[in-house]
Amino acid sequence: MATTFIDAVADTAVAGSSYASIVATGTWVSPVVDGGKDVVYWNTLEWTETTDPATDITFEARTGATPSPDATWSVWSGPILNSGDKLPVPGSRYIQIKAYLMHDTTSGAVVLHDVTINGSYAGAEY
Repeated sequence: MATTFIDAVADTAVAGSSYASIVATGTWVSPVVDGGKDVVYWNTLEWTETTDPATDITFEARTGATPSPDATWSVWSGPILNSGDKLPVPGSRYIQIKAYLMHDTTSGAVVLHDVTINGSYAGAEY
């Protein structure tokens, strides 16, 4: 089983300059997700995007044992560059991700359609 954060057109994150109401760059932060077990090994991050030349999406992730991020949570990870990449975070019950949508040209857009985190615990993958 996997946790999908964005899975609807209404929730799509967009950056680009070809639309008057869309910014050149932006950041999207997920809600905190409860893995349901004390220790979840967050394995990979997958997403679907639409990008034009000179646009990009990168991610960071952090984990913690409390339902709200506090000083005990891990720091934000280094960049996660490709869909399917391993999540460089310690195992923990809760996870949060951050997407950076970047756009360097005067036309086109970058669109984040959906995000899925894959994890496992005690031999079970979900």
